[in-house]
Amino acid sequence: MAVSFKGLLTPDDRVIDDLWQTIWATAAVAAAIRAGIIESLATHPTTAEELSHRLGLNPHSTESVLRVLVALGYVKQRTRRFYLTNVTKIYLNPKSELYRGYQLWEHFETDQFKFIVNRLKRKRIPKQTFGDAWKSGIGENTQAKAVARGMDAVIKASAISMSRSRAFSGIKKLLDVGGGSGTYVSAITEWEKSLEAVVLDLPSMCHQTKKFFRKRGSQRVSTHDADFFVDDWPSDCDGILFSNVLHDWPLKDVKKLLHRARTYINSNARDSSLFIHEALLDKSRNGPLMVTIFHLQMQMGFGGSQFTKEDLTRLLREAGFSKPTTAAKFGYYSLLKAKPI
Repeated sequence: MAVSFKGLLTPDDRVIDDLWQTIWATAAVAAAIRAGIIESLATHPTTAEELSHRLGLNPHSTESVLRVLVALGYVKQRTRRFYLTNVTKIYLNPKSELYRGYQLWEHFETDQFKFIVNRLKRKRIPKQTFGDAWKSGIGENTQAKAVARGMDAVIKASAISMSRSRAFSGIKKLLDVGGGSGTYVSAITEWEKSLEAVVLDLPSMCHQTKKFFRKRGSQRVSTHDADFFVDDWPSDCDGILFSNVLHDWPLKDVKKLLHRARTYINSNARDSSLFIHEALLDKSRNGPLMVTIFHLQMQMGFGGSQFTKEDLTRLLREAGFSKPTTAAKFGYYSLLKAKPI
């Protein structure tokens, strides 16, 4: 039986995202203790770069952990320097007589803790890209199936809410680049009855996308097997969507994708729109907590990052797009829209 999104309630899901990331928050605190970050800041407030040099840690991973600690309220930032709060000095500094880190003993054994400590101690983040586990081959792939199901759960409520906002009204054919399970286009095509959509992804992932389409009875949707960095994109689309895609990649690859999108528009419909769906950091980069943890995961896992709106504005302008507007918001997510200039 086809599953319709139209009748589903989508209350604000931030409390669920917060729950999802709780174990990572505690792991970041435990890792900061183990790596010496807390003890060092207790006597020498400093910048992330200076701290990483002092302790022999990866500078990018050090900054990621510090921003999670600021979001949690254990560290404060003034200009570029980071300071411990009094509570942190007294209760989380191993040199303090009132140190309570031993209460967290279980959190010094989790996979998340081990991952963060490993990435703090590595001079270079291992070269790993999102999709490596299912890049080769076609058909059923266990890793592609697991990732499709996981990301489908993460994005579904937001996709439904963004589609309900009618932000995609007027688009005739939408290209969802790296669209995974196809949740977004399944939702959009329910509200936009004249819109067609194509999900572009690796063959093993598109195999999963088709299964989701069949389960939902999605109409006017299709898939296109391709590596979106090197292969041709399907033609005649007047809308391009990057949903939870740009954050997976280092900055040079993000720029490459945005320039590919701009080049694609030149050879297709010039009156196109580009949509970016991401959980955005605030201007300070120290919140919201869930997004700082998301950033930590992307940076340590793939060399990627979460963005501020200002970051994306700069990147879009460099690629030949207008300053983006916020077309819709849901939970921690924003849907940005830009036009070619």
